[in-house]
Amino acid sequence: MPRRPDTPVFGSRSRLDVLVAAADAGSLNGADRLPGTERSNHLSCVIKRLEQDAGVELFERNPGDLRLTAAGGTAVHHARMVLRQMDAADSALARARETLDKLARGQR
Repeated sequence: MPRRPDTPVFGSRSRLDVLVAAADAGSLNGADRLPGTERSNHLSCVIKRLEQDAGVELFERNPGDLRLTAAGGTAVHHARMVLRQMDAADSALARARETLDKLARGQR
């Protein structure tokens, strides 16, 4: 499966969320029941597009079962790190906004 040149594989948080949800659930039907995920046919399309963009299979598919390939395991590992960093950045920005709001109101 050739990689699409100059295509970011993980261009959005939602793509990272889908990858991690599918890996955690072990099936698309299980993943679509996780908070923040959509119907399994949409998840399947997102995963196929991720695989096309990456140029490798991320999951081995069996009826009712998804198993990570070696490449998929690496992708999920990095997706989790990126998601943690995104959450940390969101938290840091929220704290900065709170500090600025307090300063604007004359509080410390």
